[in-house]
Amino acid sequence: MSSIYDYVVIGSGLSGLSIASRLSQETEKVLLLDSSEVAGGWLRKPHLAIIPESPLAEKGLQFLEDLTGIKIQGDVIEQSPLTYDEGTFKAFMGFGEKTPDFYEELAPYCSSRFYNLKALPPLWIERLLENFKGTFSPRSIVTKFIVENGQVQHVLVNGTKKILGKNFIYCGDVKSLNRLLPSEFINGKVQTKISKTKTWTRATLQIDHEALVTDNPAFHILIGTAQEEIVTCVGQFQGPHSTWITFVPDEEAEDAEVVGQALKRIKRQIKRAYPDSINENTLEKISVQPNFGGHFDIKLSANQSWPELENLWIGSGTVQKNRNIVGTLNQAQLVLASLGFLAADLENEASHEAEI
Repeated sequence: MSSIYDYVVIGSGLSGLSIASRLSQETEKVLLLDSSEVAGGWLRKPHLAIIPESPLAEKGLQFLEDLTGIKIQGDVIEQSPLTYDEGTFKAFMGFGEKTPDFYEELAPYCSSRFYNLKALPPLWIERLLENFKGTFSPRSIVTKFIVENGQVQHVLVNGTKKILGKNFIYCGDVKSLNRLLPSEFINGKVQTKISKTKTWTRATLQIDHEALVTDNPAFHILIGTAQEEIVTCVGQFQGPHSTWITFVPDEEAEDAEVVGQALKRIKRQIKRAYPDSINENTLEKISVQPNFGGHFDIKLSANQSWPELENLWIGSGTVQKNRNIVGTLNQAQLVLASLGFLAADLENEASHEAEI
């Protein structure tokens, strides 16, 4: 029995790591699996951290502060994002007819009220790992759920290794459930819905400028012109450095040239707004993260478990309508509440009340 874990958490991003860290305070027989070499998911990658003000966000940050033991939420900042249009900088008022398909992924950056973060995501990950008392298994790719009598009995890792557990919490890519779950527990209609859900690759460009470009810390939302194919991006200057992101559909991002063209267009937009900001000596760093965004509108059981599988919970943030950090933290709290380790006074944005 010593080889049977009380909880097996699949995926060590913010949701999985938060859930595993909390569960390990109750029992050390918690196993955290991840396909990568290190825990933390996309929060370890370069990105622009922003959390717009909302009651749900405040609950999420308080939850994270309780788990990490550090102060994260600062005062609310009031600052409208900027855009560059017709040769001048203006307060961003919306996309109008140029609204990108990935608007929901950019929506947090369009907010004019957001929290000043006293501690940034890398420190969250560090503290969550320090507080985790279970076992972390990197380079562990889950390849199949094995089900008997309506319960997951074990998972196969890397094709051959059996991991037995009493409870399983899946915090990975929802699209992978189509191949991980036995066909009798995921019907064709659900498979089609999952496979057709549009997901996004986030492309990030970090630039080390030779000199200070601007001391304005506002987020910049830049929209390209029709003549060069519109690519919308958001960025921020921090001293002599800046970080910019855009999104490409996952199916298109498999072609590296498509991502490369999107990043080139970002640079053109930056140079249009700040002509002297980029030259041949400018240092750049690129980060590409597939399966970053999207929303899987699927119905889970009321306790966040997969229908007809009473010991498989879904902790992936993409089942929440809220994007980015807020949705991820909300789903982690909902799962922990259903397991009895958190007060169940949360808003379930995904309205998981009916079975599939």
